[in-house]
Amino acid sequence: MTYGGTSWGWLPGPVVFTSYDYGAAISEPRALREKAREMKQLGGLIASVPDLAGMTPAGPVEITSPNIQIYHNKSPETDARFLMVTHKPSNGQTNDSFTFTAELPDGRYTVPMRLNGFDAKWLVAGVTLGGQRLVYSTSELQSAQRQDKGDLMLLYGRAGEPGETVLRYNAAPTVTVIEGEATSRFDTAKGDLKLSYSHQGRAIVRIEGGGRPPLTVILGDEAEAVRYWRQGDMLIRGPELVRHATVKGGTLALTGDTATQSPLEVWGPGTIRSVTWNGTKIATRATPSGSLAASQPLAGPADFALPALTDWRMAKGSPEADPAFDDSGWQLIDNRSSASITARPDGQPNMSMDAYGFHDGDVWYRGRFTGTSDAKALSLYYGAGGSGLVQAWVDGQFIGEAETPGGLPRPITTGTARFALPTNAQSGEHILSVMVRNNGHNWDLDSDDFHKEARGLISASLEGGPSGRSFAVPIAWKIQGKRGGETLADPTRGPANNGGLYGERMGWHLPGFDDKRWARATVPAAQGEAGTSWYRTSFDLAVPKGQDATIALSFGDATKPRSPVRYRVLMFVNGWNMGQFIAHVGPQRTFPIPEGILNHRGKNHVALAVTSDGQPGDALEAVRLVTLHSVKGGLPVQMVTAPNAPSDLKE
Repeated sequence: MTYGGTSWGWLPGPVVFTSYDYGAAISEPRALREKAREMKQLGGLIASVPDLAGMTPAGPVEITSPNIQIYHNKSPETDARFLMVTHKPSNGQTNDSFTFTAELPDGRYTVPMRLNGFDAKWLVAGVTLGGQRLVYSTSELQSAQRQDKGDLMLLYGRAGEPGETVLRYNAAPTVTVIEGEATSRFDTAKGDLKLSYSHQGRAIVRIEGGGRPPLTVILGDEAEAVRYWRQGDMLIRGPELVRHATVKGGTLALTGDTATQSPLEVWGPGTIRSVTWNGTKIATRATPSGSLAASQPLAGPADFALPALTDWRMAKGSPEADPAFDDSGWQLIDNRSSASITARPDGQPNMSMDAYGFHDGDVWYRGRFTGTSDAKALSLYYGAGGSGLVQAWVDGQFIGEAETPGGLPRPITTGTARFALPTNAQSGEHILSVMVRNNGHNWDLDSDDFHKEARGLISASLEGGPSGRSFAVPIAWKIQGKRGGETLADPTRGPANNGGLYGERMGWHLPGFDDKRWARATVPAAQGEAGTSWYRTSFDLAVPKGQDATIALSFGDATKPRSPVRYRVLMFVNGWNMGQFIAHVGPQRTFPIPEGILNHRGKNHVALAVTSDGQPGDALEAVRLVTLHSVKGGLPVQMVTAPNAPSDLKE
């Protein structure tokens, strides 16, 4: 995985959390991880050595340590060699100094090496790079480029480890150590120039004569090497990220990001007379290594404060549980209600939410029945995906909730919930209210139609007696999901943005909704209420111009993967569903909100749909804004514009 992103709204399947960031090279907040830097180094190797396009096994390698194995391959076209040096077994973590001996294109060589800890090295040998011949190197190659002033080569290794690089010449060249420490020795018989050094910071060696074009060799440790960016025939050192490098009329225009004050150094064409960084001219000076270096460091990002989230307002959001709620406009669950709804094999009504055009998020069912003294419990078989939820009320009285397991690679996606019926529901007319949260349809990885598994209520029955047998008590069900099925309250943000909560159908999540009549509330909340409660607030941001930041919503104690209390939150930022937080499941507690959804220089609105069982402590924890990533630079971002609140919203 290269970029770890967010599965916004109801896009994810039930096998993932909102965050989809399994060891990605670029994190969800868009920061470069160590893996990204390693990929950059490998990318530079691949760009520098096209011989990598095809490899076949080469000859055997003699190794002085039993803890080491080397995969020795060659290009069938050029005979260039590639040696992957790893521990044996590959997950070994010993510290080994050893030599290996191999027949290479330029002769038989015994090469000293060190492999310390969980490490591996990909070495190249017998390869022509521009006008140079690399016999072998115990350093890894990150870049080799031909420039109008000669050739440029960047090699790197682990800090403190020795390195040697052998280059082939017709005669002894002139070697000048421009920076750092390195020694050289020329073998007249072979024509080999051996550079010996330690990978510590940076050393720069200039090699001239010997029948080849001038060569500048940069030798660095890993921390130094990852600071370089290869852009065509140019090599740029310093910034956190270099996006573009273009030369026009003697001016090199660079764009990119700085995470701190950063040096800037450029090896490029001799025609470059001036350098700009993100449109600003940079004063530079020529260096002995042939580069242009900025006279002053590039500026890093400025600090900025985030506002506290205060002035919350709250409204109860499960009016469907009230027996007096008007469900006259809801769809009747009846095999005869629609020719497109397929009856179940057992003749019972098809209760699946998908059968009625409700495919995402929450769905509500209301059923009317006549109580009987034999009926002691309500049994609900439901489909909800991993960590899905069902809640039930009888005549407005909350009788319980259940959820499917979470945190499994192949989660259990259906479940049976059994709730005791109140005594007064065992005679007379009564109303059941049931909410099911569908956390997504299954993948069809095995081509077994698993994605067609029912969601919502699958079946419901009244039970009683010691055996828990079901009774044939008819229940007249109605169903309501997202507003009008396929008719969305907010078509601009798309069908996956909303489910069927009352507040979603009424537009409570939209930035233009007027919440002045809502009660004032404090967060963290002292006590939750069974069902869903909505919390809204607004805040202003003032991120400095020319700065790129990733700001996130964070719930509770972000150092812990899950909370000791049980509740879940659907979070809406400026009307966009940015994910679901399940406190007692976790592990994600912090949710990045991209710029464009979030207004970095203006007003923003947050709406939280908090669902709880109402038990003591099962209530919304502290909610705050946090900065996950901040750099100077970035790209222009345009705010996503969408309707505030349609004027025709009504139940």
